[in-house]
Amino acid sequence: MPVGLFPQLEGLVMNIQYFSDQRPEYYCFSNNTTEMTEAEITAYFASQV
Repeated sequence: MPVGLFPQLEGLVMNIQYFSDQRPEYYCFSNNTTEMTEAEITAYFASQV
């Protein structure tokens, strides 16, 4: 999601990465985040039904 969509918001912090098993090797974020793989996301949303 482009951050530029929210120009008026301050203090946003990225704290979770979805589909972390599918990101390119060279992606590296400076802050520590929770990471969810495709399987973890699928299992999470399947349990919400």
